Amino acid sequence: MRGGEQKVLDLHDYISIPPPRTSHQDIAIRMVSEQHGLTPGAIIGLDFFHDKKIRKVQVAVERIFDFNRVPVLANFAGLCS
Repeated sequence: MRGGEQKVLDLHDYISIPPPRTSHQDIAIRMVSEQHGLTPGAIIGLDFFHDKKIRKVQVAVERIFDFNRVPVLANFAGLCS
């Protein structure tokens, strides 16, 4: 992927990140990199709220929300595998 590219990726095992989860970018970035076979350091940031409307609906209906698989918007720094 090229620098500046953005891609929505699933972050598995989201619930294992200590609360407040969205404040632990370093942990989440490491997890996404490992889960998707990306080069360490390729992701420079994650946006947990890229689709706020859907997120609010999912959180409101916790019974069907899968807290172990959360879509995040990844921002890439440069070329990665």
